[in-house]
Amino acid sequence: MGTRASIATLAVALGGCALAIDASDLRAGTSLAYENAVAADTPIDFYTMHDPAGSPAPANAVTASQDTATMQGASLTGSAASFDGAAAINLGEGYDFTGTASYSLEAWVQQVALDGPTAVLFEDGTLDEDTGAKYGYDVTLTNTESTTTPGDLVGGFGRSAGASSSCGIAFDYPPTSGFYLAAVYDGTQLTVYVDGAVAGQGCGGAQSVTLASPMQPSDSTLWLGADPNGDEGFSGLVSEVAIYAVPLMAQQVSTHYMAGQSGP
Repeated sequence: MGTRASIATLAVALGGCALAIDASDLRAGTSLAYENAVAADTPIDFYTMHDPAGSPAPANAVTASQDTATMQGASLTGSAASFDGAAAINLGEGYDFTGTASYSLEAWVQQVALDGPTAVLFEDGTLDEDTGAKYGYDVTLTNTESTTTPGDLVGGFGRSAGASSSCGIAFDYPPTSGFYLAAVYDGTQLTVYVDGAVAGQGCGGAQSVTLASPMQPSDSTLWLGADPNGDEGFSGLVSEVAIYAVPLMAQQVSTHYMAGQSGP
């Protein structure tokens, strides 16, 4: 399993560090108000990750779900999914969002180990091993220090339709506490929200990226915590994973985030 660059191409510094983890930082973890707010906006799949510790797989909170997640070494703690840098969750097929189809990815995240330059949070797509062309999208976290927000690190959100048609935007995120993340593609541009506020936006107009052709189901599984090859593993906690076939609006994102702060 060789390493490869993510779709969201970023300059990355080598090295890393370890951070103490506190599950209470994932504030949406016990919030029924948050789950109700998410459900009201009709995600196509919603994994709260609140299953009892040791459960074989997370249950989908959406009744008419199209996929069932399977564990690939990750574990459930009772309030979140835990990843150790060599584990992932296969969220299944059906998330290609080809052409100009809109979509949104949402989760509460705490990265704990920053041992490598890049860690995959979400990834769905294919890689042409001969040409290096990528087709799909990803959300990554890195150990690159922010140049605008002291103490923050840099993440990336990318979408690609081949070697000559790709775009990645950067965003800052807090590495020492849990944070809320929403990554949105509205058919014309990419937007990332961190803790309810816009943290990165771009690729609009002539730079808007579309997938050149539908991806084959066997090559289009959505992975949480690593890329399809099991590389660039994420270490930390993730909860409240929701996938939408529509772009979340800024007000919806703000509502979700605030509901996550409101307690049970």
